[in-house]
Amino acid sequence: MIKKDELKFISSHLDFWDKLSASEINLLESNITKVSYHKGVNIHSTTVRGWT
Repeated sequence: MIKKDELKFISSHLDFWDKLSASEINLLESNITKVSYHKGVNIHSTTVRGWT
């Protein structure tokens, strides 16, 4: 689960957010995960390494 301020940031950057139903928003809120990567890590690979 992410923090309210992080969710506010996400919703303000997704053009379609206001078109989502309450159940769709709830589904997204329940499944969004914050992930960070080390600088230089290839995040497009099928075998991502270097997550924190």
